Amino acid sequence: MQRKIDSTKKMRFLIKRIKSFLFCFLLGGILLGQPLFSQENNGKPKDGALLELERFQNRLKKVIQKASLAYLALEGGSGVIVSPEGEVFTNYHVVKSRKIGEKWYITDPKGKIHLIEFLSYDSWGDLAYLRLHSKGPHPFLPLAKPFQVKWGEPLVALGNPFSFSKEGKPFASLGIASAVYTREYNYPLAIQTDAALNPGNSGGPLVNLQGELVGINGKIAPRFGMGIGTGAGYAIPALVIRHFWKVMKKRKGEVFHGTIQGISLYSNMKKPVIASLQENSLAYQVGLRSGDHILAINGKDLAYREFFWNLLLTYPEGETVVLKIKRGSQIREFKIKLERFSSSQPVLAGPPAKPRLGIGVALQGKDLVIQKVVEGSLAHGYGLMVGDLILSVDGKKFVTPQSLGRYIRTLKAGHVVEFLIRRKNRIFRIGIPLKN
Repeated sequence: MQRKIDSTKKMRFLIKRIKSFLFCFLLGGILLGQPLFSQENNGKPKDGALLELERFQNRLKKVIQKASLAYLALEGGSGVIVSPEGEVFTNYHVVKSRKIGEKWYITDPKGKIHLIEFLSYDSWGDLAYLRLHSKGPHPFLPLAKPFQVKWGEPLVALGNPFSFSKEGKPFASLGIASAVYTREYNYPLAIQTDAALNPGNSGGPLVNLQGELVGINGKIAPRFGMGIGTGAGYAIPALVIRHFWKVMKKRKGEVFHGTIQGISLYSNMKKPVIASLQENSLAYQVGLRSGDHILAINGKDLAYREFFWNLLLTYPEGETVVLKIKRGSQIREFKIKLERFSSSQPVLAGPPAKPRLGIGVALQGKDLVIQKVVEGSLAHGYGLMVGDLILSVDGKKFVTPQSLGRYIRTLKAGHVVEFLIRRKNRIFRIGIPLKN
C-alpha cells in the first residue's frame, strides 16, 4: 500500500515537471519570436489552444515592432515618442544632468540621427518632456484611455537594460499588470508590473497588447540594495502624462503637482468626507464645508479617501477640477483651482473626535445658529435647542463654526461653558460643565 502511494506521488511530481517544461518551452518560443509549431502540422487541423497561442505570439510581435519604432535610447536610459510631431516623454532622473533648452543628438532604432531638446520637467513626479527637431511625421505610441489597464493584463516593457543596446534598439520583456492605480510614493496611481525592469529601462514605454502607452517605466523594488529588479516594477501612468502634457508643452522649466490645501479628510462608508478646513483656504472660499461627502473629481467616482489625494496629484498646479459633493440630501458641484503640492503636506486625517457638547453649528448670514442637538448629549441635557442663535460663548464672539469648535477643544474637563443665546425674541444664558 505504501509503495502504491509513493508511486502515485512520483507520478504527480512527474506530471508537474512536464507541465512546467511545456510552459517554459511555449513562453520561450513567444519571447524569441520562433514559430511554436509547424505551419503544415502534417495536414492535420490545429488544436484550438495552439491556434490561440499562435495568435497571441503574432499579436505580441506586432506590438513590440510598433513600440520599438517609437522608442528612443536616452542618456543611458530610455524615452518614448508620443506624437507625430516628435514629442517625447521620459523620467526626469534620466535627463537630470541636462539643462533646460539644451540640445543634443540621438540615434533612433532605425539608425536615423535626430536633434532633441529638453524643455520641461516635474522633479517630484519624475517626468520630463522633450522634443525632436527633425521633420515628421514620427512613429509614436498613443496614450491608453484613463483607467483602462486591468489587473492581470499582459504588458510589454521596452528599454535598454544595463545599456546593453549599442545601436539604439530596445530590449523587450513581457509581464502583467501586477497591481493597478496603486501609490508608489511620488508615482500617484502607478501601474505595477512583473515585466523585467533594470537600470536602463527608466523612461521607456510600458505598452498593452493594443499598442497603447499605459505608462513610463521608472522604478524597481531593488534586491538587497543592488539596483537589480525583483519582479516589482512601477510605471508613471498614462493618466499623469495626459494631465501634464499641455502645461509641459507650454511652459519651459519646472512644473508642479496640484492639490487642495487646508483640508483634512476621513472616511465614511469608504467615501472621503471633509473633517475640517481652514477658514482662509481656497476650499472654504469656493464653498466647501466640514461634513461634505466628496463623491467624484471631474466625473471620476472616488472609491476611498486615499484615492482622492492620489487622483488630485495626477493633475498639475493651476488645473481647475470639478468636485461632486453630497451635503445632507443635496448633490452639488464646486469648481476649484488646484494649488501647488508640497511633499510635506499632511493629506490624511482620522474621523473627527467625539463631540464634547453634541451640537452642530452653521453660519447663517453673519450669525452662528445651532442646527443639530444630539439626543442624550450635554447640550441636550442643559437645554440648548435647534434654531438657537449663539450671541457669545464665555463672553467671546465667534464668527465661524470652526473657530468655535477650536475654542471648545482647548477647554479642560470641569470648565463651565457659558452660552449666550437668542431664542425667538428672548435672550438665555446657559452654562454647561464639560466632561472628559
